[in-house]
Amino acid sequence: PTVIVLASPGLFAPNRPSLFDAQVLAVLNLLSSVVLYNSQSVIDRDALERLAFAIETAMTLSYFEQHKSDKSISRPHLLSVVQNLQLRLEIRGNAVTGKEWIEDTLKQLDQSNNGTSRINEQFHDFFSSLDLVTLPYPVANTKDLPKLSNLPTSELEPAWLAGVKGLWDKITGLSAAKEMGGMKLRGAGLASMIEKWTESINVPVGSFRANSAQELLDHVMAGEVAQAKVKFARLMQSKMDKAMPEAEVRAAAQKAVEEAAGPGALAGFKEALSKGVSDLIEGYVKQNLDLARD
Repeated sequence: PTVIVLASPGLFAPNRPSLFDAQVLAVLNLLSSVVLYNSQSVIDRDALERLAFAIETAMTLSYFEQHKSDKSISRPHLLSVVQNLQLRLEIRGNAVTGKEWIEDTLKQLDQSNNGTSRINEQFHDFFSSLDLVTLPYPVANTKDLPKLSNLPTSELEPAWLAGVKGLWDKITGLSAAKEMGGMKLRGAGLASMIEKWTESINVPVGSFRANSAQELLDHVMAGEVAQAKVKFARLMQSKMDKAMPEAEVRAAAQKAVEEAAGPGALAGFKEALSKGVSDLIEGYVKQNLDLARD
């Protein structure tokens, strides 16, 4: 399968409204199967709390309250990537995995806030899983960092190259097609959903109206049905060059619906397409009668 890597604007830039960070996260959640969160040296409390606040705002912009319904959109995995980590991945003196460390850190944050925050819950509502990966500096001499893109692979640190390979293996292992309502979204359906969603978030915050998952699903379904109706009509026209019994016309129409829908359609798509082409089918039945009279 093809893995598409997208670079997004960085979060928490100075002189930029916090709403922008929430919008970025909302779009990443919609598009991505894996989100990388890059940081340097440490992941501090302030960074996690700011990210939690941005997540909370992003959740108010959309359909996230319906994640557990049968109309939900698949959530991405979060991979936190820390360059040149300045601390050991330990919990009470015991070495742990990156996943265990980030999970424990979020729980500790909530405990230190005396139960007044729900940071751990917010992260798990927004992402389907959490993990942390550490990478050393790519070069031995930090003076070489500004010219990193011009350095040959042979001059990069072996430990960094191995770490990047391990990170890529994690990404490809977690990557999958986005799903909505339990069905994989095809390119046209995903593009339609992205278009509607970006229209929704690119408005003044005071006039924003969130889309539910059902509204997005209906929008995607309508676009897919419209495209499939064109294909259905083309298939039927190729069959209507001679008169045939009405039962054969209807059987041909049913077969054309199956072909136009194609594999991997959204749940309920064939039914919606059948309903959408019902008038066309009756038109073909009438056209067939006219051919028979001629």
